[in-house]
Amino acid sequence: MLNRESKTGTIKKIDVKYLAAIGATIGVLAVSIPALSKTIGNNTKIGSFDSDKYTSYSQQVESMYGVDIDEKTEAIINSLNKRQELVEDYINATNNKEKKQIFDEIKNDSLADDALAVVKQSIAKEHGGSWEEYTISNTEPSYEPANWTIRKDGEKTIELDSKSSSLVQSVANLQSVYDTKNMDNYVDSYDRVIKSTVKYVGKTSDKAK
Repeated sequence: MLNRESKTGTIKKIDVKYLAAIGATIGVLAVSIPALSKTIGNNTKIGSFDSDKYTSYSQQVESMYGVDIDEKTEAIINSLNKRQELVEDYINATNNKEKKQIFDEIKNDSLADDALAVVKQSIAKEHGGSWEEYTISNTEPSYEPANWTIRKDGEKTIELDSKSSSLVQSVANLQSVYDTKNMDNYVDSYDRVIKSTVKYVGKTSDKAK
């Protein structure tokens, strides 16, 4: 479950059966997606930063979804542009050495923490307090996607809705890819967290329908 003490967003103690299920899912994905590059741009709402039209990636996302992104969340959304570029650089790498260098940067990135912070910021805006006071966890040992919850220190637990649970689950999936020897699988999960974060902000920010 999420590490309550550090609140960094690192998901700990993933159930072994859950890991097996994730591994099976990833295996299916690896078969069903012939090339990792096909995951890029698989949602027309999510694209690389267009610097000719926008001054920041958060402004582009606001325009795409017709929303106003909270100031705390803007910095994280802006960082996703660089992360998308890393994924594209990895896909376009011409040799294994270059690929490994880019992968190491991706593997050591704080995307998981930032994605969970986006969820906490959204919940804190609705329920009050600082987002750092919130802890996300799962109520079941098997880490079922529908059982993600969040709780502010000293207050009752809140069940996460489907939008929040979907993003948290994508982070759990990323952190469950322990076999980083298969770099493509890890980068694919990393890319999915980027896209899930953009979708989440597009659906939950002010003016979202």
